[in-house]
Amino acid sequence: MDGWRRVARFVLLACITCPASLSHLDAPPGDVARHQLERYVSYNELADTTDRFSITGVKSYSELLFDPTSYQVVVGARDRIFRLSLVGLQLLEASDWASNKSTVDTCTLKGQSQEACHNFVRVLHLHRGNVLVCGTNAFSPLCTWRRLSEIRHIESWEKGVARCPFDPSHSVTSLLTTNGDLYVGTPTDFSGRDSAFMRSLGPGERLRTHQYDLKWLSEPTFITSFESSGFVYSIFKENAVENLNCGKNVFSRIGRVCKNDAGGTLVLKNYWTTFLKARLICSVPGDLPFYYNHVQSVTYLPREQMLYGVFSTADNSIVGSAVCVFNMSSVNASFDGPFKYQPSPSSTWGPVTSENRHFRCEDLGTSRDADLAADKFQLMDRPVLPQSSSPLYLLNSEKLKHVVVDVVSTRLSGNVHVVFVACSGGLVRKLSVVPNTQHTCLLEVLQPFSTNSSVVIHTMRFLKDTNSLYLGTDSEVVRVPVHRCGHYKTQRACLAAKDPYCGWDTNRLDCSPPPGKNPFVSSWLQEVMECPRSTDPVDGKWSKWSEWSPCLQSGTGDSCLCRHRVCDSPRPAHGGANCVGSRTEVSNCTVHGGWTAWSSWSQCSATCGIAVKTRRRTCSNPEPQHGGRVCVGQERTEIYCHSLAHCPSYTALPVDGGWSEWGSWGRCSATCGTGMRQRQRSCTRPTPKNGGSPCPGCEKDTEICGNWPCPEVTKLSPWTPWLKLNISGNSAVQRRFRTECIATGDKDNPLRIGKMHQEDQVCTKDGWCGDSHQMDSPGSGGWSEWSDWTKCDEPCGGGKQYRHRSCTVGSCAGLATLERTCNEHACRGLWACWSDWSPCSATCGSGMQYRTRQCIASHNPFSDASDCTGSHTVQQSCHKATCIGEEGWGMWAEWSECGGGDERVRKRHCISNQPSQCRGLDVQRESCKFMNSNVATMEAAVVSSSKNGGGGSTVSVQALVGSCLACLFTGALLGALATYHVCVRRHHRRVPSSPHYISAKPNHYVSVPGAEWKGEQSPSSTIKNGSLKSGLKAAITNLPLKDFDTATIKRSSHGSYGNGHLRADLDSDTIFNF
Repeated sequence: MDGWRRVARFVLLACITCPASLSHLDAPPGDVARHQLERYVSYNELADTTDRFSITGVKSYSELLFDPTSYQVVVGARDRIFRLSLVGLQLLEASDWASNKSTVDTCTLKGQSQEACHNFVRVLHLHRGNVLVCGTNAFSPLCTWRRLSEIRHIESWEKGVARCPFDPSHSVTSLLTTNGDLYVGTPTDFSGRDSAFMRSLGPGERLRTHQYDLKWLSEPTFITSFESSGFVYSIFKENAVENLNCGKNVFSRIGRVCKNDAGGTLVLKNYWTTFLKARLICSVPGDLPFYYNHVQSVTYLPREQMLYGVFSTADNSIVGSAVCVFNMSSVNASFDGPFKYQPSPSSTWGPVTSENRHFRCEDLGTSRDADLAADKFQLMDRPVLPQSSSPLYLLNSEKLKHVVVDVVSTRLSGNVHVVFVACSGGLVRKLSVVPNTQHTCLLEVLQPFSTNSSVVIHTMRFLKDTNSLYLGTDSEVVRVPVHRCGHYKTQRACLAAKDPYCGWDTNRLDCSPPPGKNPFVSSWLQEVMECPRSTDPVDGKWSKWSEWSPCLQSGTGDSCLCRHRVCDSPRPAHGGANCVGSRTEVSNCTVHGGWTAWSSWSQCSATCGIAVKTRRRTCSNPEPQHGGRVCVGQERTEIYCHSLAHCPSYTALPVDGGWSEWGSWGRCSATCGTGMRQRQRSCTRPTPKNGGSPCPGCEKDTEICGNWPCPEVTKLSPWTPWLKLNISGNSAVQRRFRTECIATGDKDNPLRIGKMHQEDQVCTKDGWCGDSHQMDSPGSGGWSEWSDWTKCDEPCGGGKQYRHRSCTVGSCAGLATLERTCNEHACRGLWACWSDWSPCSATCGSGMQYRTRQCIASHNPFSDASDCTGSHTVQQSCHKATCIGEEGWGMWAEWSECGGGDERVRKRHCISNQPSQCRGLDVQRESCKFMNSNVATMEAAVVSSSKNGGGGSTVSVQALVGSCLACLFTGALLGALATYHVCVRRHHRRVPSSPHYISAKPNHYVSVPGAEWKGEQSPSSTIKNGSLKSGLKAAITNLPLKDFDTATIKRSSHGSYGNGHLRADLDSDTIFNF
């Protein structure tokens, strides 16, 4: 019966409240209520003033920590921590904090998803210049202390259990007090069943709510926490244990503990002894009040001692939200009232009055009575009621998720509370509370995210220092200024907006915040005592242009680029002017080319004889653009001139001159410092003839060269005249000077002044002058001190240094200049440029060509050096026309690489249609050992005697071939005679049981089968010493004989049973010869 009654109450309330709350109803951005169109601020309009920060691959920007003194904000995300500037959200520092592989593997083995097995930052707190950062760490919570100025630097590590949830989807609230105590409300186990409100860090005792006791906490969802006076408060929602008899319900709660709670004894050891909770009520009044039982977000105003909270309906109910305001006096009154207590499980809950001095933190001495009271009472009987009987703001069909409040000083209305509420779809509503009333005004509906995006706002924070909202979503951090005063261009529009942040400055004639943050400036006008009027005309303004996108030309099917804009920033309303201008722009349309008209015929190309005249047209009417077709046809036509007379005589046609190739550069004009060099060319390709034009340009080319260091040269200036210093008695002291002038060779500072020299003398009245020491013995001389050694005049390869002295008095004996050698180490060599390739060594077929380079000193290109690394000569093959006798063959291919083998190979192919025309070999092989010695290939080898032999003769290839043919003929003749003899003998006598074996020894008198020559087994390397007979025998003996060369019918002397490929055929007894 009670269930039906609740359903009836719910339906009746819905019917009553929906019509009454239409003034607060907001549709999605595309369908904003008509009377709110002028309040709607689109995504495009916000784009210019909105800052955004995101990094590809980083998600869940869920925690924000402001540091206004350093003008920065610390952001906690998945696997990352960032430091950003407060305005602009510029990246100041980033720190990776991902879970290690073993922790992630353990997480997945425990059945968690790959998405959840990351390190989600859920706790950020600032304390004495350090930041406490806690993350889920793939279901293994972990905390670190980091420097605020360098978040990459980790000061220390802490366990994260009881400070951060295991599961990133679990709720958490945390508060770090000024004395360093950390209060946390969150699940403390892997499964999330053991939720607790704890003091888990700091100088205070480690305390928590009672474990697995539904009277303390029953499946709570923690929202926020704050401190006030000697208490710490927490906001959460939980299953209402006092209402279980009526079914499962969720109530919003506010909890409280004493900061100086030291815990109990015995049963309550390590548990709170001052934990209390009371119900927060936000409802629509009536005979059957409608409750918004699910608290979503709460903001605490310390100075005003007020709480602003957002409450919503259950997920399985109609969608609706409300904003309610509570005074801390009402909260404390509830905690000072009676308790709600159930004596036994079968009893009803009722009020109980008991001494609660202990719960007011006045006397926390441990006593048995205090422990019993703490264990017995947790729930207060009186709920915490809002300031007014009705919610401050109602919103149907949407669920509000976050609320922040700013207190704004105004000119005439005192402090005005501006409330920002964010809904689950991403819209942010800006409300003002009319002073001295509980009436709210909707000032703006902000759309900080694209309308086609699905946004989940994890956190929304307000910072007074920048007057901005900071939103943390799954994909980015967004900063949105709280006002757009410059949007209003007239005084009427500015004052009609009723925005507490804005007023009209009569001096500057613009809508702006108060000058110098002082709203009492006489020139600044403001009106905020009522809500904005919706009857004032609003002029329309264009949104931003969209991106360029392809579009089709009307009637042609060709493509263009188009962009659009909409008159919705704001839309014109109440008779306001429409936007002026086009809503669409078109560009880059496809244009097909078209011919211009033909030009007039030109003059004939000659005045007599055969001549032509031409006319032209261009494909520029229009010119093809953006993929358009080019013009089809000729752009130039010619016709003969038929009316010209014959030329009287032959005149040679003029030939314009042409330049030859530039010659090589000449020597540099300087051996040190910077000089010049030249190269020349001639006007001989061709030489101008018959009045032809000479070659344009110069025949000489000059460039700067050198820039090598020059040795310093030191010269002494002439002595100055003698100058009198003083006169005493019969003598006077005189002094003269001269300086060193040093030529450095540096073009920027070619000269510098060196050491100053001076010389003194004493002159008497009788005309004698000399050194003061020579006054008694004039005529003796004296040297000055030696100067410093000069800089070495060569940087390497041996140079010289000098030092000087001067004869200061009289005549001096000895040398005035000394010299010594210096920098005698060898100069470092550098390769000069390669020379041109030499002519090919062959006049036909294939040959070789070379090029060289010179090793020069690094400091002077005109000096040779010898320590360059590498070869001074390289060679390459070259190819000429096919030689006589080589007809039909194509060119030889390049030599193959040696690699790990002993030879390299090149091939050629017969390209003639008559293969019989191709004579010779198609493959050449060459030993790699003689590759750089220009050894001829085997087929063209010349057999020569050893250079060390005393009387070795030289045998040509023709002689060798002739000898082989002679041996072949002789062997054939002997073979025929032997065959005849055997046949005659067998005719007379046969011995069937005696098979005839073929000798395994190779026959040196018959031609050798075409086995391939390898390495040093070529004739040129094998036949080196001795006569032709011994050389040929050695060459054949050393040939790489194949199995078929030496195999007998019975066995092969070179084969093996394992790899002899002829074994199967030769072992058969059926092929024996008798």
